[in-house]
Amino acid sequence: MAKTEVISAAAVTSRPELARQLRAGIEKACEILSSGNKPADCLVLLENAVESMRILGDGWDLEPRTLQAIRTSLKRAGSLVTGGTTFFDGWLRIVSMQGGYTAQGDLAALTAKGQVSFHG
Repeated sequence: MAKTEVISAAAVTSRPELARQLRAGIEKACEILSSGNKPADCLVLLENAVESMRILGDGWDLEPRTLQAIRTSLKRAGSLVTGGTTFFDGWLRIVSMQGGYTAQGDLAALTAKGQVSFHG
């Protein structure tokens, strides 16, 4: 993914345009998070969202429909980040129970820790 510039107050043309960019950035971050691609690629997009909200300040003065769309996008991004964190925590528990990683960074070989009995 190409490097994205962090937004600055000087680059803002209008509040509605900033709100449009804010929502578009959050949606793009959601696409990255839900695609399974490198989640770190969405960090600049989320940083831009935070900066856009800072620039907009307390009085956003936007249409209710626009505000609701931004809220919905933020909730979706939050859910995706939370889901990814939960998955990673679970994966870490599984890997640590199975012996972790080798010195080369590969998963350690999985070994069966049980037995199966057949009765005829």
